[in-house]
Amino acid sequence: MKSSYVPFAVLTVLSSFATPICLSDESPDRPSADARRQLEIIYEHLLPALEHKNRTAMVSFYTDDAILRSPDGKKFTGKKEITEYFATALAPDVTNKFAVHMEEVERHGDIAFEAGDYSLTEERQGKSETNKGSYIIIWKHFSNGSWRIYREIAN
Repeated sequence: MKSSYVPFAVLTVLSSFATPICLSDESPDRPSADARRQLEIIYEHLLPALEHKNRTAMVSFYTDDAILRSPDGKKFTGKKEITEYFATALAPDVTNKFAVHMEEVERHGDIAFEAGDYSLTEERQGKSETNKGSYIIIWKHFSNGSWRIYREIAN
C-alpha cells in the first residue's frame, strides 16, 4: 500500500473551512507559550478538516509563497503546487486518521517554529497501515491575528 504524508499544518482549518483562525490574546512576556496555545487551538479543528479532504480550505492556510517539502524529497512551491500535491496525497478511496504531537514551539516576532511528530493511519479496502515521522513548520503571524504556514517539511 502506497502511503502519503499529508502535512499537518494544513489542519489549520476551522469547521467553517474558509476563515483563518485569529487569536489575539497574546502576552508580551510569554510569546512562545502564547504561540503554542494558539497553535493547539488551531489543531483542535485541523483533524476533521483534513480527514474530510477539503483541499481548498487546507491550501488557504498557506502563505502565497509557501514551500512544502514532502518526505519523498519533493518540493511544492506556492498555493498552486501545494493544491496539486493535496489532490494526489488525499486519495478518495483512502480513509485517513491523523495524530500530531507538538514537541516544541518557539516564537520570535511574527514567526513561530513548530517541531513534532505525526502519525498517519490509512485504511484502504479493509487494510490498515500506520506511518510515523517528524515535521517542522514555520508559521507567519499576520496583523489580523491569523497564523499561516510559510515553510513545512516532514520525514
